[in-house]
Amino acid sequence: MEGAGEDTYLASLASAARVKGFQGSLKDNTHVMACVKHFAAYGAVEGGREYNTVDVSRVQAFNKYLPPYKAAVDAGAASVMNAFNIFEGVPASANKFLINDVLKKQWGFTGFLVSDWNSFGEMIAHGYAADGKDAALKALQAGSMMDMEGKVSVQYLPELLKEGKITIKQLDEAVEKILMAKFKMGLFEEPYKFSDEEREKNTLFTAEHKLLAKEAATKSVVLLKNNNQLLPLKKETKIALVGFYAQSKDDLFDFWIGQGKSDDAVTLLEGMKSRFTHLRFSSGYLADNSTNEDLIAEAVKQANDAEVIVVNIGLSGKMAGEDRALTNPSIPEGQIALLKALKATGKPIVAIVSAGRPLILTEAEPLTDALLQGWILGTEHGNALAEVLDGTYNPSAKTVMSFPYAVGQIPVYYNHFNTGRPTATDGAGNWYSRYRDAPNEPLYPFGFGLSYTSFKYEKLELEKTVIRKNEPLMISVRLTNTGKFDGEEIVQLYIRDITASIVRPVKELKGFEKIFLKAGESKIIRFAISARELSFYDADGKLVLEPGKFTVFVGGNSRDVIEAGFSLK
Repeated sequence: MEGAGEDTYLASLASAARVKGFQGSLKDNTHVMACVKHFAAYGAVEGGREYNTVDVSRVQAFNKYLPPYKAAVDAGAASVMNAFNIFEGVPASANKFLINDVLKKQWGFTGFLVSDWNSFGEMIAHGYAADGKDAALKALQAGSMMDMEGKVSVQYLPELLKEGKITIKQLDEAVEKILMAKFKMGLFEEPYKFSDEEREKNTLFTAEHKLLAKEAATKSVVLLKNNNQLLPLKKETKIALVGFYAQSKDDLFDFWIGQGKSDDAVTLLEGMKSRFTHLRFSSGYLADNSTNEDLIAEAVKQANDAEVIVVNIGLSGKMAGEDRALTNPSIPEGQIALLKALKATGKPIVAIVSAGRPLILTEAEPLTDALLQGWILGTEHGNALAEVLDGTYNPSAKTVMSFPYAVGQIPVYYNHFNTGRPTATDGAGNWYSRYRDAPNEPLYPFGFGLSYTSFKYEKLELEKTVIRKNEPLMISVRLTNTGKFDGEEIVQLYIRDITASIVRPVKELKGFEKIFLKAGESKIIRFAISARELSFYDADGKLVLEPGKFTVFVGGNSRDVIEAGFSLK
């Protein structure tokens, strides 16, 4: 929920954009200070369990985990927040390597550093600080500044200063950075500039903002499956809508709802009622995701009287976000039982998955004819999904995380390294890096997402097959809308460094462009690859550009691509 997916390049673009959007120039009351969290490598917690241990190499940190933070700092982020985890055995809040060596010296960060909620005090539980006084000392000595909620700083800094364990210079630096941020925001001249009730009344939840929320929601829906072009549905189609979540407002908000009110949310049932003329609803399962014979019987009865079944499955938004880790992120058993009963009717089934994360859909997918990842889309949830279902909006979104085939694959991601014994081909013998009960590949790869139309990639051309370090490589590909609908496609460019001094991933996203094409229309899409896209970081955080062979991949997702090769001299 607090990340941008599994890809470093995409996450870096997203973090920079968020900083610019939130923060602006900091000279008006329409922007807020951006705070980059959680620094650093918090996305690598073991077992996917919140607040857990992190243990990654510096090579992996610099190449996979740190670039999005750097992009945010380069975009001018005014503050950075410590992570809860350790890095190389030292809690992030007192980690001199992360704070001083990387953030301040290498990246030139001049803002202030704030703890996460009590992360200074939690160094005691980590076994790194003896008590609150020791925690305050180690945090300040490492370069951390603001103590959120822990209260160890306000309690012990006067004592530490008096004892000579910290200097007034260290204390002044921390205070100066915090006060400078307040000066830049004009809070000394106008302390309550962000507490304007009239502005709040005139700007929050306006019709204009609802339209923007709906646009964001529609553009987030991912079409995963659409057999026989079942979707979009005609407005006069007789539909049996099934699923407790389709009518539940309370389950449409995730963990960080702020001032969001569930009564303001539009459910799937409400959205579909406004766009389809023949619609009947049954819950099919209960709030706890269990079902029973009566609920299934009612759903089947209505399904038999309908032309198409639309069933809303997944997890409550309450299960998305911080402290919501799951060992089995799958479709609940009660919902699977319902799906099987609906499948037995022989009617076509459209399944909409509501969830704040990718779920394991391997059992559910064969029971559907069309499958939409509907996420937790906010107040315009139902309106957005209804507009996708009836074709008012042709889905264009792509997955930013691979969808696992099975729990045992996790973590599964496209930009992995090859082993010395890569995946076996069909008919190969033993001793390969593989599972015996499932494929290595995810059910849906990174960058995957269908449209109501279809696209063809061809004529991938490189301006040159050999380039030098100081010249870009121009790449072009022909994209054609081969279907019957106008639609958008996100053209994705990946590279692979075949041989390097540090093993590189099998694919890395290095560019993408969203293209609108009318039915039958073609367009030449062009990309440029420079030295920056071909470089990687060494263990000291220095960019390295090495000569050698590379492969370029272009396609609609990380799996289905066409390719060409070139060399760097």
